[in-house]
Amino acid sequence: MKAFRKNIAAAREQAVGRISGGLRKAFGHAQRKWADWMHRKMNGRSKRTLLVSLSLFVAFSTLYNGWILIGSPTQREIRFGNIHVPQKAGQSKIIHDAYSMELQRIRTFRKYMDSLYSSETGRPTYDSIMEARPGLLDSVKALEKLVGK
Repeated sequence: MKAFRKNIAAAREQAVGRISGGLRKAFGHAQRKWADWMHRKMNGRSKRTLLVSLSLFVAFSTLYNGWILIGSPTQREIRFGNIHVPQKAGQSKIIHDAYSMELQRIRTFRKYMDSLYSSETGRPTYDSIMEARPGLLDSVKALEKLVGK
């Protein structure tokens, strides 16, 4: 059994090694392609042109980041728009129907319990239910109020 576990662990390590090796190879290939493309684009440029391009890039990047950092204290608060959850087509009708069906079932149960309480033959059944589940009618009333909203 121990040898079987070692074989599984070794197979898992080999699989992870193959995956990471493949990813490493793919990233190396992409990096090489990018370097070749950049070399082809910049090959014919003079040193002065490259230096001016780099200087402009650094200057614009610095100015933009400075503008973001300095401009942020002028905003006193972060504003968020209202978030609206989109209604799916017909969903509200389905939910309304489900709630009305549940409400009807709750009311039917309350009527049944009331009829048990009011009849001579149902009174022992009502008493046994109330003895077994003392807070049942309170829960039914709370549920009816909750579902009825």
